[in-house]
Amino acid sequence: MQKVPFILALAILLTACQKEGTSLQSNEVKFESRANAKVKAPADLIEVEILESNSEFDNLIELVSPVYAAIGSDNSNGTVVDMIPAVTAGVELIFQITTPEGNVWQTGPGIRNSDGQKHAVVDKLVDKSSIVMFEDIDASGWGTADEPNFVDAIIHVRERTP
Repeated sequence: MQKVPFILALAILLTACQKEGTSLQSNEVKFESRANAKVKAPADLIEVEILESNSEFDNLIELVSPVYAAIGSDNSNGTVVDMIPAVTAGVELIFQITTPEGNVWQTGPGIRNSDGQKHAVVDKLVDKSSIVMFEDIDASGWGTADEPNFVDAIIHVRERTP
C-alpha cells in the first residue's frame, strides 16, 4: 500500500534534482521523521513550485505562517510563486490545503488538523529544499482506496533563484 506513494515521491525528487542540476545520490536525500514533519525555510528568500499531483479535485494551497501567501491550486502544475515578504531562514513554514468540502489540512503534527491526523509528509533534500506532499481525505475515509497516499497536492519549497 505504501509502495506507490514512495515511488511517486522518488520520481518527484529525481525531477526536482534534475531541474536544479543536482545529482541524486542515496546520501543526498534526507527524510525527516514523518510523524511530525515540519517545513523549514531554506533561506530568507524562498519560492514554491506546484508539482504534479494526483487529486481528483482542486485543493487550494496556502502558506499560513509565519506570513500568509496564496500559492494556488494543486492542479496548477509548474506554477512558481515567489514568497513575499521574506521570511527568516530556518523558521517553520506552515502550509495548508483547503479542499472543496471545506476541510483544512496543515503541515506539521496531526494536532493541527480537525481529525487529529497528519495530512502532509515532508522529504528534505540536501540543498535544504523540501518536497511537501498532502493527503486531502479526512481520516475517516482512510483504509480504503489506498488512502492515505499523500499525492493530492505536492509542492517544492526552495531558495529563490535569481
